[in-house]
Amino acid sequence: MRATSVTVSRSVRVNTGNYEGTEQFVSMTAELDELDDEFVVALLLAGRVETAILAQLVQSYKVRGKKEMVAKRVAKHHGLGLVDVK
Repeated sequence: MRATSVTVSRSVRVNTGNYEGTEQFVSMTAELDELDDEFVVALLLAGRVETAILAQLVQSYKVRGKKEMVAKRVAKHHGLGLVDVK
């Protein structure tokens, strides 16, 4: 049986201080054609999800006044390995 769609999601919990935290969540779904390889599509989608969660995390840190948190540092801190950050 062949898959008709692939869904990749990622959530990251961020400590906001005073024993509080927030959860950042990104989910993407791709519909597959007959010619698509589901493993390749899943890997590409995982990269896009990690890029999106990284952008979301960077904005979250900036909103809270932590402007020194650049994308490379955020990716390393949260273990986002599929994203190529300069």
